[in-house]
Amino acid sequence: MSLEYCHRQAVLTVADSGVGIPSATVEELNQGFFPRGDAAHMQSSSTDTTGSSGISLTFARKLVQLHHGEFEIESKTATESVDGSHGTTFRVRIP
Repeated sequence: MSLEYCHRQAVLTVADSGVGIPSATVEELNQGFFPRGDAAHMQSSSTDTTGSSGISLTFARKLVQLHHGEFEIESKTATESVDGSHGTTFRVRIP
């Protein structure tokens, strides 16, 4: 986790080396849409046993937008990575 001030913005970055989120799901999350059926896919592809639907990401995005900020997600799974690395980075930029 890091917090920086760059180009008149506070930039909060949180990164992990977990299983990652499939790229198709990241695209939908970046558009602010989380299809209900993908929750089962994310649960089965991770160690998450809570059955999370990703709704907290939608709330986080909306909160950031209320502050005129940007919410970014970058992720890859081991199968999508050339070198087998995986993980997710969440980045929030607030002016």
